[in-house]
Amino acid sequence: MNYLAHAYLSFNDPEILLGNMISDYIKGKKQFDYPLPVQKGIRLHRFIDQFTDTHAATHELKSFSGHNTACTAAHLPMWCMIIF
Repeated sequence: MNYLAHAYLSFNDPEILLGNMISDYIKGKKQFDYPLPVQKGIRLHRFIDQFTDTHAATHELKSFSGHNTACTAAHLPMWCMIIF
């Protein structure tokens, strides 16, 4: 489901979508090997992950589940933004 949210937040731009989808597999300065729009998607993916991982609602959900690595709990705020 995380990928669906990242796809939704790619603004219907295929190059940003590509960067958003491959970001987890691109480490360090390798992002600069890609065209600028793909780099933008990589940076967007990292921003979205950082935002959801540090959001207060994420920490609250993790405290309920007792799992600090629960991917679904970590990205639930992103889904809330999309739905509401």
